[in-house]
Amino acid sequence: MRDYFNPLVLLVVVGMFAWGLLDGEGNAAHAGVWAMAVCVSAFLVNGALSLARLITHRPSLMGVVWSVAYLILGACAWVMLQAPESDVYEEEKTALKARLADWKEQGASPFASAPQEQDCLVVLAAGLGKNKLLRELLALPDAAQNRDVLQKAARAAVENGRRKSLQLLLDFGVPADAVVEGDSLLSAAAVNGYRDIVALLLERGANPDRPDADGIPPIMHAVINDDLPAARVLMQGGANPSAKAPDGRDAHSCSRTAEMDDILRLKR
Repeated sequence: MRDYFNPLVLLVVVGMFAWGLLDGEGNAAHAGVWAMAVCVSAFLVNGALSLARLITHRPSLMGVVWSVAYLILGACAWVMLQAPESDVYEEEKTALKARLADWKEQGASPFASAPQEQDCLVVLAAGLGKNKLLRELLALPDAAQNRDVLQKAARAAVENGRRKSLQLLLDFGVPADAVVEGDSLLSAAAVNGYRDIVALLLERGANPDRPDADGIPPIMHAVINDDLPAARVLMQGGANPSAKAPDGRDAHSCSRTAEMDDILRLKR
């Protein structure tokens, strides 16, 4: 087993590099962190073994070679971490900066959408997780008179996985059971697989069985997506797996795995 340790670790590191370089947006940083951690650990192990052999007058050239190899691979992982990542929200952030400048210079309302823009400033801020700006907007005197806009902002925060932004809006008074365009915030979180947001909304009193605009309850979305963590949180929050969609199906009938069946049997 000792003879296979270094080749196996090398194979793992190469796989991490391939994952970071080939598999979509944002993975380079994650792969770089893991690859660096593995390389540092392997470097320390080989270094310690080489030092022990040297002390016992049994020097090993291969131990030194592997140590140098891991040092070089660790440096490559560090370079990967420094590489700039493409920003999938670049256009939205540009729009946010433009709206912010317009708001400050011309006195435009952050709660109203301009004719050429789809979303107003507060919705953009929540969707992009700009929490400092969001706090400033919520502190404005007319924020309380725009509850419907704040609910849209909460929906944007949910759909983009911005838990902190959603928490700010809930603290301000947006109901956890808010419905935007026929869909509850909980349904949107379940559809997108944001377990932490599902848990937050349930903690704040969201109805775990409120269906979306198509009549599908949140637990069915989690089951259809085979999202075990979200389904478990919903069941622990009191979701009813027997709640039926308009076509007569329920969560039980959509389950495809034994693990999901076990989760659906959790006591409410």
